[in-house]
Amino acid sequence: MKSAGLVRTLSAFVHDLAAAVAAWVVAYLLRFNLAVPPEFAASMWDKLLWIVPLQAAICLRLGLYRGLWRYASFTDFRRIIASALIGAMSIAIFLFFFQLRLVPRSVLVLYPILLATIMGGSRIAYRAWKEGHLMRLSRLEARRVVVIGAGTAAARLLTSLGRSEEWLVVGLLDD
Repeated sequence: MKSAGLVRTLSAFVHDLAAAVAAWVVAYLLRFNLAVPPEFAASMWDKLLWIVPLQAAICLRLGLYRGLWRYASFTDFRRIIASALIGAMSIAIFLFFFQLRLVPRSVLVLYPILLATIMGGSRIAYRAWKEGHLMRLSRLEARRVVVIGAGTAAARLLTSLGRSEEWLVVGLLDD
């Protein structure tokens, strides 16, 4: 069981590293209207060599891999936003102190927005998929049902009906 948890944590970590790369590259693409000049493209790839490890260290330090994606919460989303903002500030400070050129300021603004969107959006999508919310469109022909009562039995019934292709709960009725 521990190895499955380790695989999930490692998968989430690798996903976030890929998200950092994607956010950095997409920020450049958006800045230059999808046509990055060669001198900026070379700089973009060179800077990734230290930006990705920096972002990874920040994600690890903020504890982004403590929970499971299936139970992603608002606290996790705050950690993601903090990670993206701290990463962007760290990159800006590093660039300032070492006077590295060829990084447009707009990239420094776009990067945390894109990173938080990719990391948070994928977690939300995963949770929605695991809870069956993404399957709602396929259940348009399901029979609609209203559950009477809102106690523990109703909660168990909702869980059971939520996985059913035949029934679609449209409401609860209770005094």
